[in-house]
Amino acid sequence: MGLLYSEAEDAVDLHGRRILIVEDEQIVALDLELTLRTWGGTVVGPATTVSRAVEMARSQTIDGAMVDLNLSGAAAFPAIDILLQRGVPVILATSYPRESLPAAYRNLPILSKPYDPRRFSGLVQSIFSVRAGEASVH
Repeated sequence: MGLLYSEAEDAVDLHGRRILIVEDEQIVALDLELTLRTWGGTVVGPATTVSRAVEMARSQTIDGAMVDLNLSGAAAFPAIDILLQRGVPVILATSYPRESLPAAYRNLPILSKPYDPRRFSGLVQSIFSVRAGEASVH
């Protein structure tokens, strides 16, 4: 069970949902993975580089994606673009203010770093949960 899960008030139903994690910090990726699995989700990744994120965004069945915007100094926009073109819901993980993002990404849900467990569970529930979504995107 991840730290995010243990501090979140509500459980989230992710059974049958495939969530892509794009994150270059191993501890953060592991915590996300453990939490999403505890909630019943299947984790795709984590992708730790933009090229790997692009590859996974193109080739995997994905119901949602948690994307760290900055992967070792490289912006994850190419992967985000593919996910959005495929209709995959995306939560951006970033410490950058919304207004500093390119206009095309400002309306995406943002989870600010460091993560607030209640905000995390609320976003995941509203964006990725079984009740929030439809069938997997292929």
